[in-house]
Amino acid sequence: MINPRLADYEQAGVRLAVQGWEQTPAQRVEPGQVNQLFVAKARRSSLTMVLLLDEILPGTQEEFEAALADPKPQVSVLVFERPGGSDQAKTAKLADYLEQYADQILYNKRCGQPDSDEAWLALVNTILGFVFSAMQQNDERAQRRLTEVRQ
Repeated sequence: MINPRLADYEQAGVRLAVQGWEQTPAQRVEPGQVNQLFVAKARRSSLTMVLLLDEILPGTQEEFEAALADPKPQVSVLVFERPGGSDQAKTAKLADYLEQYADQILYNKRCGQPDSDEAWLALVNTILGFVFSAMQQNDERAQRRLTEVRQ
């Protein structure tokens, strides 16, 4: 949830809009094209956060790779511990898969169980890091050269 007052920062051109697949209305699409809607959203985003447990399923993998292939979005991956314990084989396979993209990912961290303080800290750290970066890039006040004149 995002506080409505924080959703827009007009001066810097920053707008936070969380778009999860769970809130997308059902639509009729061509067979085999179901995930294309989500792939398009990932490509239009400035930040795509991929939240995983111990594996990446095919639809999420397609969205993740599409976001990485487009130069516009920054991509963040947060891997949470499955309550009750993660499957070590799946965890190792996921780590191997993500390793090939390590230099393209904004943030890749194992962050405890989804409802833990560690998980919230990782989420907030990622979002704030992105917002501050976007503000600095888009706000003309941040572009001014800082100079000091001494007499």
